[in-house]
Amino acid sequence: VMEGVKEITRNGAKFLDGQEKEFDAIILATGYKSNVPSWLKVKN
Repeated sequence: VMEGVKEITRNGAKFLDGQEKEFDAIILATGYKSNVPSWLKVKN
């Protein structure tokens, strides 16, 4: 788990704590709302 993203770079991202990491892909999941409870039923 990383602290907040400061900047997206050509090869990855720079983070607020100064670290820079390379990534093959970055997946943005803003506004995600799970509907799992509507179809996943748990037996007691």
